[in-house]
Amino acid sequence: MPPTILTSYKGTNKTRSQGPTKPLQDLCFCLQITTTNTSAQLGTLLNRFEEENSQITSLNAGPLERYDPILNDLFELTSDEKAEIGFVGNKLTLESIWRNRNGRLIKTRRTHKSNKGFFTITQLVKIIVKFERIDRPKSNWFGGVDCHHIYFEGLRLNKTKDAFSINWGS
Repeated sequence: MPPTILTSYKGTNKTRSQGPTKPLQDLCFCLQITTTNTSAQLGTLLNRFEEENSQITSLNAGPLERYDPILNDLFELTSDEKAEIGFVGNKLTLESIWRNRNGRLIKTRRTHKSNKGFFTITQLVKIIVKFERIDRPKSNWFGGVDCHHIYFEGLRLNKTKDAFSINWGS
């Protein structure tokens, strides 16, 4: 039986014996996305826009890092840190729900199970990448697939408390 770890969810004061752990909350990584038809970058903004007909050809996680506030720098995770528990529970359900411009509901929901009672950081990143390979092609960011919101900012419990959404920053 895995140890009981109280975790807190970013943006709330609630604690639970299941869910994301501090090592997951401290995790920093970016999605590396290659597409068929990326728009040329204009000006000095780093915003990435895709043409309407652009499709994702590859999607992977960049280096897994953690931020050290004392040194004000990012450091790549060690193999021991990658093996740390990132989520406590036998089941992790990821969900993405949004409406397109026509009001149509776009939904992706996938459940992953662990017989150990937890998922490591490495396992979670693989699950997140696999989920994004399914969900991200459905996205629409200024007419094309979203390749702009790629900075991992943690997991957020949904309103019905039966799944987590992935927070992506830009």
